[in-house]
Amino acid sequence: MNRDMSLARKILVWAIEQPHGYIDGNPDIPGHTEEEVAYHVYLLRQAGLVDAAVRNATGLPSPYAILNSVTWAGHDFADAARDDVIWKKATKTVLKEGASFTFDLLKCWLRNEAQQHLGLPLGL
Repeated sequence: MNRDMSLARKILVWAIEQPHGYIDGNPDIPGHTEEEVAYHVYLLRQAGLVDAAVRNATGLPSPYAILNSVTWAGHDFADAARDDVIWKKATKTVLKEGASFTFDLLKCWLRNEAQQHLGLPLGL
């Protein structure tokens, strides 16, 4: 299964919008299966953006995790990626089809874009 940064963003934004940070499992994301969402929660856990319980699901071809909470780093990433204008620009610049990118590159780009958006000097 391929990593889908737009799906990861949707999961993070959904989790942050839950009342009082209470999360009761993984979200239902239209257009994505329960397995896709659970795999991306697993990837978000690996990246340190969420706390999640890894489950050994027999018969599933990919790792599976259940969302518990969003970490500080997850909040930072979601804050940088939440703005739809900046995210659309990121999908055209960093996430464009066929481009090779790393998660760290995306985080750096989003941070720089947010700094420019706020009129702050780069590199803070």
